[in-house]
Amino acid sequence: MKAVILLILLLLFGSRLQAQGPEKVLTCHFRDVPFAEFCDFVFSNAGVKIYYNEKSIDKLRVTLDSDSISVLSAVKQVLGGSGLEVSEWNNGLVIL
Repeated sequence: MKAVILLILLLLFGSRLQAQGPEKVLTCHFRDVPFAEFCDFVFSNAGVKIYYNEKSIDKLRVTLDSDSISVLSAVKQVLGGSGLEVSEWNNGLVIL
């Protein structure tokens, strides 16, 4: 009986156990693409919106090669050395 209840609970709530938002894991293979294109990819594949000021990122290019990286880690890596920082907000990310 306990096994049946456990199975039902797993079926009902199993999808909630997957990582969501900035912790969702992606496969990213980019070579010298505009940051805005990278953000579009993140939104279409993970549902995570990245908010930014266009003037801040107009010259930012993305080169990233990873088979398994969280959205937050990917953005942090992309921003490394740019002087920009990322902050989580409302299940999305804000570039400051």
